[in-house]
Amino acid sequence: MRAVKPLLRALYLRVHPDLFESHPAAQRVNEASFKTLQALLRTHESSGTRTSASLHFFVSDATPTSPPPSSSGKLRSIEARVRSG
Repeated sequence: MRAVKPLLRALYLRVHPDLFESHPAAQRVNEASFKTLQALLRTHESSGTRTSASLHFFVSDATPTSPPPSSSGKLRSIEARVRSG
């Protein structure tokens, strides 16, 4: 799990739902995908069960240190396949 933490942090900084307040639909999608990801991680940590899922996120072309995307800012839709085990 240690090797995954830096990757999760980088993802979190790019797609955290709070960054998308001016894009409510994207915010809802990112929040739902994060909940799914957290559930997969909990399942894997607690039982070692192999799991997989396809997660959908919206990302801004802004960098993690720039301000959150404005309502007129461009967003991209990405899909991530996640497998544990």
